[in-house]
Parts: sequence; C-alpha cells; structure tokens
Amino acid sequence: MRTKSVSPKFLLAILMINLLAQPIHCQSADTQQDLEQSKKLSIIKETKIRNGLTYSKLQWQGSTVHCLTVDTKNKSLRITPYILEKVKEPSLSIFDSDAIFTVNGGFFNLSDGESTSYVSVDGKQMCEPKQNKALIENPKLKPFLPQIFDRSEIRFLKNQKNEITVEIVKHSKPIQTGMKLESALQGGPQILPKLTSETEAFIRKDDKGKMQDSIGTKRKAARTAIGITDDGKIKILCAEGGKKKDFAEGVSLDDLAQMFQMLGCQSALNFDGGTSTAMVVNLQKLDEKNKAFFNEIGTPGLIPPDSGLPAQLIYGASPERRVKSTLCIVEKPKK
Repeated sequence: MRTKSVSPKFLLAILMINLLAQPIHCQSADTQQDLEQSKKLSIIKETKIRNGLTYSKLQWQGSTVHCLTVDTKNKSLRITPYILEKVKEPSLSIFDSDAIFTVNGGFFNLSDGESTSYVSVDGKQMCEPKQNKALIENPKLKPFLPQIFDRSEIRFLKNQKNEITVEIVKHSKPIQTGMKLESALQGGPQILPKLTSETEAFIRKDDKGKMQDSIGTKRKAARTAIGITDDGKIKILCAEGGKKKDFAEGVSLDDLAQMFQMLGCQSALNFDGGTSTAMVVNLQKLDEKNKAFFNEIGTPGLIPPDSGLPAQLIYGASPERRVKSTLCIVEKPKK
C-alpha cells in the first residue's frame, strides 16, 4: 500500500504542539518563592520629600517599619552623624543639627550618657570609647573589649573628585588610599552580608559559660538600622516595637536582614535599638503637602507638646528616650 508523504510544515506543527504541552519547570519555583517572600514586606504609604529623599511606611509581618531612602549621588543632601554634648531627645536635637530627618545612632551608657561607639564628624573623631570608664572598668566586658572597640561602623568617604562613597566595615580597617573620611558612626553588629553578633561580642559567654545576648538578636524589638544598595542609595529603617519595654514586639535582626535584601541592599548595619529607637522629621523643612501627609499617618503634633518646636516624632518611645548620637539627613547649603 502506498503512503502519502507528510509535509515538513505538518511535522513542525506537531513538534511545537508537543513542546507546548510539556510542563514548564524553568524559574517556576523561584518565581513562586519570590512572590511568597514579597508578601512579607509591603508599602503602606510613601511620599517624596525632595529630589533624592523618599519616606515610606512599610509593613513586615504585622510590624510597622519606617524607611528613608537617600540617593547619595544627590549633591543637595548629606547624611551625617551628630554627637550631642549631653544626652537629649532626638526630637529636640534635630534643631541643633538643622536636619530634615533624624534617627537615633550609636550605643551609649545609660548611667552617664557617654558614648560606647566611635563617632566622627567632618573628619574629626568626636568619641573615644577607650576612655569610657563605665565601659572599660566593667568586669563582665573586659575580656571582650578588643571586639567591642572594633565593632562595625558606617563610613562616608570622599575621593579627589569630591564623590561620596559609603561603606560598612570594622573600625580598625584603614582608610583607602586617595579617600578622605567625611564622617563615621559605629554601631553593630553587621546585618549583611552576614550577621556578626558573636564576632562583635553582642552575643558572648559570661564567666559561668552561659551565653548572653545583649541586644536580643533573635528576639523581636524596636530597631534602627542602615543599608547600602549597589546603585548608591541608603536605606534607613526604623522598626516599631514596644515603646516602654524592650523585646515586647517588633523585628529580629534576621527579619532586618531579609528586609534589607528585599530592598536591594548588599550590606547593612544595626544601630542602637529598643526604647532608644526613634525617627523624627523637622516640619520646618517640609512643604504643605508633606506636612499634611505626616499628620495623616497618625504622628503626634509638636514634640515635646510644650516646646512649641515644629518637630514631629514619627516613632519613638513614650516618654522619648534621650540619646548621645544621632544620624541626620541635612540639606547642603546652596552656593
């Protein structure tokens, strides 16, 4: 019996049907995982403050997180630490620094307010933890002082072209050749690329061999932290927690690591947290649209109420805790 020849076009059509009928495995698992992860972090409200500066109110598994995004390539803005002569509420110190936004910064003694973190402003070192008597004479901390002094810090560096570079490194790391240190604020531990709680002695063994975690690394708490993206942006996060008690609610450092990764950060650093956590905006620096925006998200009015000063506490303890250092976003003076 003679059979009819099958045309090449017909064979090609059959082949394509078979291929399309096959289950597609490529990227499906990754895409599903990304979608599941993205449900953890969502933007509730967002507003552009000015070019290079955006505020976002985020939600993370039931916790509220405030985020400031700063473009370091924007030459009209500067991120800088600010050291206070005496401990002071961030909502009052914001006027001393003439900042648009302020968050709490490095660690300090609750007993006398002296900084346990290195702070450099305009190239000058403002704090020397090695002279902090309450720190160096604490018998429980003496074995760990080398690690404490070398905790991580965020540095703002300038090259010979006046371009800003930001990095998170150990305090002992030398400044790169050809770079000038503009400012630095020590915190710790590093959150990304990996968590350094033990190497920086936040988690340590006491004299009885029992593990101590001074910042509740794995526990939920209010947190302040900063991250750096590859495209030159800074993400400052202020996660809400218990306003009167540490570890009542909030986020862990593992939570922060996931958030920073989702926000595109490759490196991140923890600052003082708990009831020290605070974010303040200077209403004098806002246009009418943004003043109305911050009123709508339920923040208080003048802080403190009897001061008459137009600062708004976006988040902070109640009553607001006094701190020794802050990190400020300021406008550079126009030439």
